[in-house]
Amino acid sequence: MRLMLGLFLCVLNTAYGADNLASIQQLGELQTATLLQTGTGNQVVLEQMSPLGALTGSANLAQLTQVGFDNSSTVKQADNNNQAYLDQVGDTQLAMVTQAGAVNVAYITQMTESNTLTVNQTNTSEGLGNSVTASQDGVLNVAEVMQSGIANTAQLSQVGTSNTATLSQYGEDNVLNVLQAMSGNQARIEQNGTANQVTLSQTGINNVAGVTQLGSNNSATIVQAGNNHVVNVVESGGVSLTVIQP
Repeated sequence: MRLMLGLFLCVLNTAYGADNLASIQQLGELQTATLLQTGTGNQVVLEQMSPLGALTGSANLAQLTQVGFDNSSTVKQADNNNQAYLDQVGDTQLAMVTQAGAVNVAYITQMTESNTLTVNQTNTSEGLGNSVTASQDGVLNVAEVMQSGIANTAQLSQVGTSNTATLSQYGEDNVLNVLQAMSGNQARIEQNGTANQVTLSQTGINNVAGVTQLGSNNSATIVQAGNNHVVNVVESGGVSLTVIQP
């Protein structure tokens, strides 16, 4: 109880400006929240909880920094050893992170204006966590990352305007690396299996890439550097593919 009260007071002391709102609920053991808000109208709703009660030994950590106007972050962490770091700099950024299971990690950075990022992580094994590193710098970029399984890794960077990415990983040891720059690029990637890899780079205008990997040991490398390119790939059974469109 003393921990919850101390954190709440710390949040109030580090929220500068007008109309900042922080709602924090922590249940369990060794949970930590560090929050800094500067500007006007920033909002944070943080819940770190253990579904089995306070004796399960949870060690969740969330650190949130918002600088600007009308930013909003929602973080929910259940079970133990989850981590979430969110930095939002700019106007009207929205980030939502949900972690359930052990040792999931999410790193999120959003800059400029009106970007949206949603991360959902579910881990099925103690000690082998999923990891998301996501960065959005620009205007009206949208990203959604879903991870369910063990030791999946996703890295996403979107720079520019109105880029969208939907990334899904189900299984074990899948790896995603996605870069989208300029404007209007779209990526939809699903990995369902074990040890699949996708590297996608779209640096142009209105490029579209769709990748589906089923089974194990599939590999896809896609580079689209011009405008209005479209590629759709389905891999199953250990296929390796490279697509380059200038």
